Amino acid sequence: MAAIGIFFFATSAAHGSAPGLDSYRQEKFQDAYQQFPETLKEHPQTQASDKIQFDSGAAAYRLKNYNKALESFSQALLSRDAGLQSNSPYNLGNTLYKRGCEKKTDDKKLTDRNKRRQHYNATLKTNPHQTPAQAQ
Repeated sequence: MAAIGIFFFATSAAHGSAPGLDSYRQEKFQDAYQQFPETLKEHPQTQASDKIQFDSGAAAYRLKNYNKALESFSQALLSRDAGLQSNSPYNLGNTLYKRGCEKKTDDKKLTDRNKRRQHYNATLKTNPHQTPAQAQ
């Protein structure tokens, strides 16, 4: 299995840089995870809301909160942004892989593994040259 990575978007809120970005870049993932939703509350109409949702998923993933990461990446998947449409399925696939590794039963692991493959295939449909998804 190739190394599993996660994509992260550098977002900016309506009024400057999103506070969670600095925390994320400093690997303070708990702070970032708490700050991204606050940014969305403070700027509910920001055009960057999909990217903030995506970045919140990246922070949740780093915290090994895979259910929250899945939730955030699924929301970002609905974006009209082409980059998010391409990278969200990949991150969903990686998150399912990691969550599957923690499952106790083979049935649950297999379910996550099959869903993961579907998301990697969706990634390759929007970006056929994405090497990490090809390697999965």
